[in-house]
Amino acid sequence: MRITFILLLLTCVIFLTSCISPATDSSNEKDYITTIISASINENMPDFIFKLISYYNSELDGYEVQTITITDSSNNRVIQTIAMPEFTYSGQTLIPMSENETMGFELEDLNFDGYKDIRLYDTNNGNYLTEWIYFVWNPDKHLFENDKRLNEISLANFDQENQLVYGKERGSAADHWYYTYKYIQDVPTLIHLHSRNIIRDIEKYPAYLQAAGISANAEDAVGFHETVSKRNDMTGEMETISDEYIFHSNSDELNINEIIVRFDVSSRLGQMIATGKTDAIEKRNETKLEWKNALDDPILADYYKQDIEDVYNFTESKWIKISYCEFDLNSDGIADYIVLISSLIHGGSGGDTFDILIGNTDNGFADLSNYILRLTACDNEIYISDETRNGFHNIIAKYDDGIKFELAYINGEYKVIVARGKFAY
Repeated sequence: MRITFILLLLTCVIFLTSCISPATDSSNEKDYITTIISASINENMPDFIFKLISYYNSELDGYEVQTITITDSSNNRVIQTIAMPEFTYSGQTLIPMSENETMGFELEDLNFDGYKDIRLYDTNNGNYLTEWIYFVWNPDKHLFENDKRLNEISLANFDQENQLVYGKERGSAADHWYYTYKYIQDVPTLIHLHSRNIIRDIEKYPAYLQAAGISANAEDAVGFHETVSKRNDMTGEMETISDEYIFHSNSDELNINEIIVRFDVSSRLGQMIATGKTDAIEKRNETKLEWKNALDDPILADYYKQDIEDVYNFTESKWIKISYCEFDLNSDGIADYIVLISSLIHGGSGGDTFDILIGNTDNGFADLSNYILRLTACDNEIYISDETRNGFHNIIAKYDDGIKFELAYINGEYKVIVARGKFAY
């Protein structure tokens, strides 16, 4: 029999000694291996001794863990013995040779309750499916219990600092799903999902990009359909917060700073990609607006009075520029304003503050956006499209070689539906 001793203190493995002596299972003629790990699962508890019995399967080239026996080192009382095969994915574990020192055994606080739990490597199951067996410490019953809920989280990674669990699934080399779970009332609950699926009609990439005024070859870009969903804390339901087609510079690794352009699925360019019909977009009429100085307009100067005072009180330069364009965006006969504010406290390298003010009969405004966009009044032109969304005209910001941003009125506010490059908002 080969016996492996591992001492795991709170900081993990400190030393390892091993000795080998022959031991044979009389019925199956298997050489069983004993692995012993000593560790504490909580600073207020004595060390536990974890004894793993396994054997090497030469045909499958891996180790099959048969049992884990947990003993309290303070009194040598056996707490429990777990028969492993019934908890495995295929009837036996398949521990790779690289894990022969610990047999895939790890201790980690899986539910963030202050007690370390057991996770044992099970098998490599293709596209990130079942890989681990989880046993969570129950302090009331004073034993470990199998938690199959964690097997639903592929490639689970436990963030101790933020008390979150991250997972990842793979449909192909270019199709991935990223999950974030949080324990809510002791239940691992999905709170965030980001999916990324490649746009496969690569030959149409140039036409898609050309529609946004971007000249690029198919090999220069890679496009994905990306959606982000987030849990609504009030309803408990997952809600889509973004649904976009995003084109990145083609490289070995995706870089958010190298985004070429992004289209909301609901945009006219997004619909072109969704249908694959590159000739389906009808030409639309656009009205160019002129930038004006808001400080010369008494209504806007009064509206931004506090912003002006903050610049004078909190910056040495005391410089502020407020530019605006005027248009009746919702066709109610009352002027609306598109405003760009630039100062040391209203912008920076990420861009300037971008407001959309909808006028009302009380000479007041409703601010339907509050973005930081990479725009400047001197370098960018504002156009109003004859295309409307929910009764409000789309707003387009352009520079020399095409659309930089396009905003549409969705769910009570203006949202960016087309954007070139990375932008903050």
